[in-house]
Parts: sequence; structure tokens; C-alpha cells
Amino acid sequence: MGLAMKLTENQSVLKQTAYYAAGLLVMKGSAFLILPITTGYLGTESFGSLDILLTWLSVGGILLGLGLTEAMYRFVGSSKTVERKAAVAGVAYRVQIMACILGFLLCFALKDYAPEWLPGNITDTQWLLASAVLVVTAATALPLAWLRLQEQASLFFWLTSGKAAFQAATTFVLLELGAGIDGVLLSGLFSSMFLVIALNRFVLPKIIVKPVLSTTQTAQGFWLQSALELLKYSTPIIASGLLVFLTFGAEKWILAALTDTQSLALYAVAIQFAALVPLALEPFAMWWFPKRFELLQQANGRICNGNLASLGCCFSFLSALIFGWITPHVVQLWLPAEFHPAANLLPMLCFAMALKQCSHLLNTGCYTNTSPTIVFKLNAVTSILALGTFSIAIYLFSLPGLVYGFVAVYLGRTILFVRASQKRLHLPYRYGTIFGSALLCALGLGFASRLDFSAALFSVGLTAGLTLALIYKAGLLSVGPSPRMAVNPI
Repeated sequence: MGLAMKLTENQSVLKQTAYYAAGLLVMKGSAFLILPITTGYLGTESFGSLDILLTWLSVGGILLGLGLTEAMYRFVGSSKTVERKAAVAGVAYRVQIMACILGFLLCFALKDYAPEWLPGNITDTQWLLASAVLVVTAATALPLAWLRLQEQASLFFWLTSGKAAFQAATTFVLLELGAGIDGVLLSGLFSSMFLVIALNRFVLPKIIVKPVLSTTQTAQGFWLQSALELLKYSTPIIASGLLVFLTFGAEKWILAALTDTQSLALYAVAIQFAALVPLALEPFAMWWFPKRFELLQQANGRICNGNLASLGCCFSFLSALIFGWITPHVVQLWLPAEFHPAANLLPMLCFAMALKQCSHLLNTGCYTNTSPTIVFKLNAVTSILALGTFSIAIYLFSLPGLVYGFVAVYLGRTILFVRASQKRLHLPYRYGTIFGSALLCALGLGFASRLDFSAALFSVGLTAGLTLALIYKAGLLSVGPSPRMAVNPI
């Protein structure tokens, strides 16, 4: 019976992960398919301006999100009954909608000032369109997170894939009609509205429910208490998210201020391709991040948690090795000639993205308290380091300096988070295996960038094979808690 249940659980995990992988393939695949069209129509200067707006959407998303998705994972995951889980999610969604309404009113009030503050010659219309995209997109985050918590990966796949396909098709049509940056923003707005309508039909009725109350509670009292608990937990996450922007986002504004929008466009293209590194692990992360706290409650949960996080780190470096070699060739074959210099940035950027992923995978202990203030403190330190590093590196070495600064910042961030996480919740991470994977990745990318295609292919294949052998030898391909792992971790 136990073996049968174990097999059923493993099959469920694989099925959920497969749906997430398929959904990400459609979403990111459609974005990459439309990238040559977007860059061809806009050119480097307009593409750089568009990236400024997309960066603003990232910042606004942190503010409007209020950290409610992470708070919902925490409190829904610890709720004992299905009714309680749905009620807590409903409270979070109500708070989210109020934040979206207030956020759009504020953006509208700033329409005469914000475009002047942003680099890239942003117009008032583009600011308002971007603000509308921001608000509508923020309204979809919690319902989608609820689907992940409920392991409804198939519905998640159809909704997000439909949005991505609709957005790609609309972008192409509007660019063909000459709408430029406005057309790209409009396609994002239309597709997000499509997703909101679909979520309203399939998801919201399941979380906008009446809570099951104790004899001393009222509905208003339950909602107020739950909202305060959620906001107490999420407030440090909001501040931390803004500080994370300073380590991954603000560098674009520094680059635009110290160089030009053409350099920004090259970096924007390179970072999109480098983002394939964490994307390769995203199906696993989409399943694991909502479930890691539940896993800790199970027998041998700490060992399994440590093994899964270590496995994710190793595969992040393996992903960086593969994409760090492939993507420069794709850029040169696929994009207009004015974007080809972005290929030179990609090997090191891919390695940096693997470090970034490790800092997320190895931080579970930082989120186990009722209020994760340590996350805010660590991100404050990292943001100060990042602002100084990026500013000096860009000023002295322009665009290449930014790439090396990126590696330094995320290496430091990973070390800080691991130390803090282990003090609060010690997990048996496999440091030797992770470091070996990182070293093989760096060596493989270093050799591949200096060899012709055939020799580089052999070098990458060899180092990838050695990385897989290292992972296998450490026993991480069987992530269950074997005695050898628990007693003598590699």
C-alpha cells in the first residue's frame, strides 16, 4: 500500500510538472518567436524605451502585489481545512483588488510627471497604457497562485497559454499596423483582460466564499483579522521585493543614464535569452515553492527539502552551461544585425542567472518565521552592494562591466542568504556537489567561448556529462532521504 501510494504521488508530481513545463514552453516560446519581429519593427532605440516601461511594470508589480502571493502560500499551506484555505485566499484577493484600484488612481495622477522622470522619451499615452497593463496583470496573480496551490496545473496551462498565444498574435498585428511601442502595450492589456475574464469564470467562485466561523467570530472580524495577518507577513516581502529590484532591474536605469538606449537594448535582449536558465527549472520551482513548507512537516522533510534544493542548483548550472553556449548563436542567426553584439554578453550572464536561481532555492529558512524580516535585511545589504557595484562597473567599463558586476552581486547574495537560512532552519544542502557543478559550468563556458563550433560542442558535451555524473554520484537523482545522504552529505 505504501509503495503504491508513493508511486501515485510521484506520478502526480510528474504530471503537474509536465503541465507547468508545457505552459512555460508556450508562454516563453511565443515571446521568443515574436522577439525578432519586435526588434525588427522597433530598432534598438525604441526597444530600449520599451524595456524601460517593462522595468517599470516589474517595479509596479512588486508594489501592487503587496507580497500577497507569498503570504497566501504561507497561510493557506498551514490551514487545516479546505474551507479555511479558500476563505484565506478570498481575503487575500479582496485586498489585492483594493490595491489595484488605488494603484491605478495614483498612476493616473502621476501621468504628467512620471514620463519626465523615466529615461527613454516615454510619452503620456505609453505611461497610462503601461499602468493599465500593470493593474490588470496584478489582478490575475492570486487566482493563478491558487491554481498552483490546488495542483490544478492543467487549468493553469490552458489559461496562461491562451493568454500568451493571444498576446503574441495581437502584438504581431498591431506592429504590422504601425502601432509601435503603443501596440506592444495594448497587446499586453488585451491579453491580460482576456485572462481576467477566464479567471472570473473558472477560479474566483472557488475563493470568494463565506468563511466557516467560530461562535465568537463575525465575517467582518474574520476578514479583518486575516487581512492583517497577511499584510503583516507580506510587508517585509514588499520592501524586500523593491530592494531586489535594485539588484535586478535598477541596473537598466543606471545603464540608460550612464550610456544610451542602444546599450540598454542590447542588454535587454541578452537578459531575455539569459532568462532561459531559470526558465528551464521553472516547472520544478512552480511545483516546489508552494509545497516546500508542507514538505517540512512530513517525516524526513528536511532531508528531502535539502536534496531537492541542491538538485535544483546543480541543474541550474547545467542549464547555464547549455544556454550559455547555444544562445549567442541564436542571437546572431535570429535577430537584426544591430542586436548581434548582445551575443558576447550571454555566457557570463547565463552563469550569473544560475547564481540568481541558487539564491532563491537555498533560502527556505528565511521564510519560516511569521514575519520574514530577515529577507528585508538581507535584500537591503544586497541592494546597497548592487547599486555601488553596478554604478562603478558601468561607469568604468560600460556594458561589459555590468555583466561582471551581475556575477559578483549574485554570488554575494547567494552566500548571504544561505548563511542566514541555515541559522534559522538547518537543511542538509549538498555544497560540494553544487560547487562542482558551478566549476564545471564556468570551465565549459570559458572553453566554448574560445573554440570553433565543433570543438565547443565537444567541450560543452563533455562538461555536461561530467555534471550529470557528479549529480548521479551524489545520489541526487533519487531525492528521497537515503541514510548515506543524511549521514555523510557530499
